[in-house]
Amino acid sequence: MDMAKRKTSTNNELRSLRRGITIDVKRLFEAQDKRIKKYLTAQEVRTFAQMVELEDKFERHVTKLKSDFVDKIDPILKEVTTSREERPIIAKRQTDHEDRIENLEKIHPHGKHPAILD
Repeated sequence: MDMAKRKTSTNNELRSLRRGITIDVKRLFEAQDKRIKKYLTAQEVRTFAQMVELEDKFERHVTKLKSDFVDKIDPILKEVTTSREERPIIAKRQTDHEDRIENLEKIHPHGKHPAILD
């Protein structure tokens, strides 16, 4: 019987040891999970910071391109605007000149003064 008690005692010790190891392993896994989550959180923060930096860089680049474009096209747009504003004035002058030429041609047929024609 001594052997049976010893076997039972050994089995109980093994179960107790198994429970202790299981608890220790769970604690280790939990600690490891926390470290992994902390690492991932830190990595996510770094990644987010990099994304923000890239967005800022992209916005600066786009702003510079827009500024360069506006600087180059602005003089052209001013010319177009000026040209549009001058059209009615030029058209009026042209009409006035045409009317004047018609009147002069009536007064001076064949491009000469009537007194010279006689």
